[in-house]
Order: sequence, then C-alpha cells, then structure tokens
Amino acid sequence: MTTYHVPSAQFCCSGTKQLKVVIALYDNDILMRQVHCKLLSRSAEIVRNTVFPEIQSNIMIIDKLLRVVFDHDGIKFVNADYAINDEIVRRVGNLFYTRRFAELLLREVLIYNGKMKSVIQRIAIQVASQGCEIANLLTVHGKSWWPMVEDVFASPAVQALRYVLLAELETHTEYTSISIDATLRICLSILGQSAKKDTASAYSAGDSVKRVLSVKGRTGAVLAMIPMSAETSEVVTKALSDNMSVIAKQQVKFVFCDNASPKLLTHLSTIFPVLETLALDPAHLPIVYEYSTWRKRTPGSIFLRTIMAKFNKRDNTRIASSWGPFYCGDSTDKLDKAESIMRQKILDRSMSSTRATTIQDALKGNQPWYTRIDYIESLAALVALYPSEVTRIAPGPNKQVYKILWSAAAIDRIEWMFNNMRIRHSMAASECTLLPSGTASNEALHAELNRCFRGTQSMHQSTIRLKLQILCFAKLVSHTSAMYRPTIKQMASSHVLATDSREPTLTTYTFWSEIPNGNKPIENMIVVFRRVLVGLFFFRCVLVKSQNGHVGKNQSAVANPQHRHACSVTRSQTQKPQNKLRLMIADCLKHLTERFHK
Repeated sequence: MTTYHVPSAQFCCSGTKQLKVVIALYDNDILMRQVHCKLLSRSAEIVRNTVFPEIQSNIMIIDKLLRVVFDHDGIKFVNADYAINDEIVRRVGNLFYTRRFAELLLREVLIYNGKMKSVIQRIAIQVASQGCEIANLLTVHGKSWWPMVEDVFASPAVQALRYVLLAELETHTEYTSISIDATLRICLSILGQSAKKDTASAYSAGDSVKRVLSVKGRTGAVLAMIPMSAETSEVVTKALSDNMSVIAKQQVKFVFCDNASPKLLTHLSTIFPVLETLALDPAHLPIVYEYSTWRKRTPGSIFLRTIMAKFNKRDNTRIASSWGPFYCGDSTDKLDKAESIMRQKILDRSMSSTRATTIQDALKGNQPWYTRIDYIESLAALVALYPSEVTRIAPGPNKQVYKILWSAAAIDRIEWMFNNMRIRHSMAASECTLLPSGTASNEALHAELNRCFRGTQSMHQSTIRLKLQILCFAKLVSHTSAMYRPTIKQMASSHVLATDSREPTLTTYTFWSEIPNGNKPIENMIVVFRRVLVGLFFFRCVLVKSQNGHVGKNQSAVANPQHRHACSVTRSQTQKPQNKLRLMIADCLKHLTERFHK
C-alpha cells in the first residue's frame, strides 16, 4: 500500500478503465448539478456489476481482462473471453458493440442521412435517457463511428433487406421507365482527385469518381446512386448493368435523360432487351433559361415552363401512334418548310408582338402538343414577347438565351421531347399518375445530396460510396413503405422512415452470427445461397430421375399397338406437371445464380 498507492505511482488494479469510469462519473455529476462523491467506489461497483462472466477474485490486475462494449442502454464492461467468443458482441477495430446497439445505430444513421455529428448526439441522448451515468465514454470523433456504420450496413441482414425492397419494386414493375441523371458537385471534395487535370490526380482516369449517377423509377423510387468516372455512354451503360438485376433489366422499356442520343440508345439496348426509346427531359430547358436570371423566376421563364409542361400532359382521346412511331435518332427526319421558317423567326426574333400575344393567350397548358410547328411557334412567341430576357447570356452554355431556344427547336431535339408524349400515351393512365417529369425528380434528389454534403470539406472515395449506399437505402425504405402500405394521413418521407425504422432489422440471429469476426459479409452470403442452390439442384435431379423411370415404364407399354393411344395419354398427363415444375426450378436456379454470384 505504501509503495504503490501513492500520488507518484498512481497505481490502480483495474488499470485505466476504472479511471475512465471515474472521469465519466465526475462529468455526469457536474452536468447533473450534483455533488460528486464516492467516485472510486461507484466506479468499482459499475465495473463489478457489468462484467460478465465474473473474473476470478484472486486476480488483481484486470485491465487486460476487460472490454468496453457499447449497448443500447449504456456502456458495459464484459469479460474479454466473452467478448471474443460470444457472437452476440461484434468487434470493429478496438470497438465492441451489441446487436441492439447496431439496430440503434442503423436507425439513427438512416434518419439523419449519415450525418455523424447528429447521429452521435442522438445516441448519446438515447444512452443517457436509459440511466447510464458513463455515457461520456462514447467516442466523439466520426472516424471511430464510420467503421461500425460500414460493418452494420455491410451485414447480411441489411443487405438481405435491401434485396427484399428491390424485389418488391420489381414485383410492382418500378423499372418499366427509369430516369437517369448525373451530378458532380459532391465529387469535388474527394481527396486525391484534381478538378482541373486528370494528370494531377492520384487515381487513374478509370478509377476516379467524377460523377454520381442517380437512377429513379416509374413512381419516383431511388433505385441507385452510382459513383462514376465519366458521363460517357459506355460508362453509364456499365454502371447500370452492374447495379441492376436481371429481372430489372428485363423490365426497362423507357429511359428519360437530359442527353438523349442514338449512341446512348444503342449502348443501353445491349443491357435492356425490351428498351424501346429514350426521351429528352423537358424541364432542363427552363433551368438553363433561368441561369441567365440568377435562378429567379421571370415572366419569360414562367411562359417557357408552361410551354415545356405540355410535354407531360395526357389526352385520353389519343393514343401513342397519334404522334407517330418512337423516335430513335433517325437522321433522315427533317423539318418541313413551314417549320423551318418558324424556327428561323426564333433566331431573327422577327415575330410580331400582336401575333405573339395571341399565341400566348391561346396556349392551353392542360393539353399536350399535337404538332411540331405549334411548339416552334410558341418558342418564337416567347422570344418576341421578352426580348430583354432572351438576349442575356446564360452561364454554362455561354450563349444568348434565344440561341439556346433556337437549338432546342432542332428536329432531333423536338423528336426526343415528343417521345415524352408517346411514352405517356403508350402506358396505362394509372401508371402515369406518379410518373416524374423527365429528370426533374433526379434534379431534386441532387439538390438534397448537395445539402447533405454541404458541410463536408474533404472525404475519401470509400466514404462517399458508403454515404450514397446509406442514402439510397433510406430512400428505398421510406418509398416502399409509403407506396405499398399507404396511410390515411399524408406523411413526410422522414416521418415514414422514422416510424418504419422502429422495427428491429438485425433480430435474425442467423444473419448476425453468420459473419465470423474478420470475415467479409459477402463471402458468408455466398455460402448461404450456395446451400440454397445445392438443395434446389438436388430436388431437380430427383424429379428428372423420377420422370425418366416413369417414361421407361410407359415405353414398354407402348410396344403393344392396342395400348398405344392410352399410354400416350397417360404419358402426356404425367410428364406435363413434372416438366413444368422442373422448368420452374431451372429458372429459379438460373435467377439465383445470376443475382447472387457477385
């Protein structure tokens, strides 16, 4: 006692762990405005009561025999053997956490869109509300939390839930029409990349992340958010192919984008077997128009939005063939003489103001366009009515607005935009109810992404990939809940997500214990699905063997001409159900192999 328990030695049998508990208790007493007392005995009691299994009483130095474990109701100390051998506790680096804490972390990360500062505060409040006096032992730096977040979202339980949500979207034909668009602002803060020159980057041109491709479905579901190195047709096609299942690819008929071209259509047709056409985004032109007015609405931009909104209208008395076949980039199509003259008036700004006012007053915003010349004439009227606006230069294209409108009246641009009306009239009216306007929903998603990454000054590629995975998963959970299980009261997506995430996700013990410490989750998923494939293959072989034996008996009976007709009927009746079942199992094997081979 006189040798070690002195201020100069500062010896404690339990090591630094009990001293950390003392500090946490002192901080808790100060914040609770209580008189701090008996810190050493209280800390010893906390360590003694939470350690399980108990440590032998004849062991003095127990610092290396304890592990700090994060739980949903507080910080606990457990036996090192229990923490290593028991599969209920997960280890990431030097941090240990339980399944209940993983569920809490998953819920908070989804609700707060991966903003770790808010997540840490919420978890600290949750732990403190459970009566934990040592909540200050929670780590406060994001670099300690991100490994746990990555471990939770890479777990088979979360990945299985993600596959279930995507399968639910496939069941409801969400992939019939998709909209794709790319954004670059959130990629500017990635470390190791130069925004000006590729030669100054630490990554090669193919390994860098310069764009994020967002994919939205028929009802606005966020299907994927994919980091890409470029926005070329080849890169976009490969990104979509790698992030969509076989069933999803077989559903895609229409694609909305802001850069429709025959080259993109050709490349996408290689992965989408039933793809019919592309459609140009009608909302992109008003956005470019408002670049010249510092993104402020003007009378000219309002008139242009009314013009472009007619591409999203539907006339129940018309069918898709009323506008001709789908445009696929045929270079032989040209404007007729009247259309060319009207298009020239956009460039010359030569339409009279009286005629332009008449066109504006007669414009019916609740009906689609029926002819190309009506659309070109409305653009010419816009140029004539607002000369002070259309002569401004729009940043980005660095062109005057009326020249941009003249380019929008080209034959290929018009036909790509007329595909919007052809697509809407080829779909059922119920399918068009929630169909977005071109890539407008993608632009809204990009604005939300920019808000989420606004406070991020720098990050690694792995961080942005994980954040995009989190955001996409949160969107899937809220959309499927609101879309396929509607409520009486209209709720915001954040409220739906907060309510839906109360149900535990990691309660299945098989998924939690399937990953031994140190192994990758995907390797264990392959083991699980391999067992399923082997079982189906064995069942298929039994059916084939049974069918072959039955056919042999029938063949011996057919040798008698008198029984040929009766035996043929018997054979057809017995073979048909087994053949059908065998084909179903073969299709199931093929689907599972293709979907889970990665």
